[in-house]
Amino acid sequence: MEDENKKEEQDENYVLENVTQELEMIKDDTVPVSENTLSAEELTVDIIKKEEEEMNSAPVVAPKNDNAELILGAEAPTTAPVVNPEPTTAPVPTVEPASTEEAVKPEGTDEAPVSEEPKKKSSKLPVIILLLLLVSAVVGLVIFIMGNNSSNNKPEEKPEEKEEEKKEEEPKEEDFDLEEAKKVYENYFYDDYNIKDDEKNCNGKLSIFFKDSDVDLSKLSDEVISSYIVRYAISVKAEGATEPKEFMLTKEEFGEFAKKVFGKDYAIKDYAEAKYEKTVCSFDEETQKYSCLYTPNDEKCNDGNVSEKLIKATIKGDELKLTFKVVFKNDNKFYSDYAKTVEIAEATTVDDAMDKLEKENYTMTFKKESNKYIFVSANLVK
Repeated sequence: MEDENKKEEQDENYVLENVTQELEMIKDDTVPVSENTLSAEELTVDIIKKEEEEMNSAPVVAPKNDNAELILGAEAPTTAPVVNPEPTTAPVPTVEPASTEEAVKPEGTDEAPVSEEPKKKSSKLPVIILLLLLVSAVVGLVIFIMGNNSSNNKPEEKPEEKEEEKKEEEPKEEDFDLEEAKKVYENYFYDDYNIKDDEKNCNGKLSIFFKDSDVDLSKLSDEVISSYIVRYAISVKAEGATEPKEFMLTKEEFGEFAKKVFGKDYAIKDYAEAKYEKTVCSFDEETQKYSCLYTPNDEKCNDGNVSEKLIKATIKGDELKLTFKVVFKNDNKFYSDYAKTVEIAEATTVDDAMDKLEKENYTMTFKKESNKYIFVSANLVK
């Protein structure tokens, strides 16, 4: 009997030692935990239940007297001391609460742990924006440096140099020789007594240009234009002979001579008849040619009623400008205007009238083309 009691005590001590050891190992995290390991709270409850079951199933040992024997089947007093000297309840190990980020896996299942709160993913958007701003700043810096270098490499243009270049590009107005200028406008002398000007024959060699308004080619009559063309044809075909006899002009030649006199942009017209002084050119529709015949007569022009005097000549690029004093005669009186209302006082001759005329009153403009000056316009000086 005594041996059985000792055996029981040893079994109880073994169980308690094992339980205590397991609890210590769990506390020190030295016990390997399987996949289905319970939580600390569940494990503590389970151990306490197991101890209580073992304690309840163990036989109750009655108090023992020195001379008395153990009575089998006797009820154990309620106040019987516990054989085990150690406390019946093991100390509950301090277990830190599981992190909310760790997964809680249900007992007895192989499913993946479900996190109580989903872990917040860090956003990459600020990093991307930062990189884009950095790249933009680098690109802008490179462009600024390149632009600055290119501007520094350009030679600085001083305002004075720019003004000098403009002045060099723009032609300057210079004086032109008066004798050479006279040769230019004499090519446009008009002294055909067959054509009246201001209702008078032989009114003046340049009278057709000096009117009460500006004059250009559109203001000249067809008789005057064709007369200039025939005069040029005589200088070419008859080599300038005073009595050219007879010669022929094709329609194409007539047009070429017109452009020689009035410029390459002049639009030629068809004339049934063109004449200059004693030479008359008639156009033949069948042959498409002009037949020009010189007819002698005694008529000629003397000094007219409109006289001019070249005062100044200037040239600017290809433009030649001539400035004149022009006087108009009527009934032996001299005037400074075409309407003959402003009389030049006490003038008795043309030269006297020119001297008494205070300022120039007309200009003629010519344009250089193919080494020849072409008439452009005649203008009143205002």
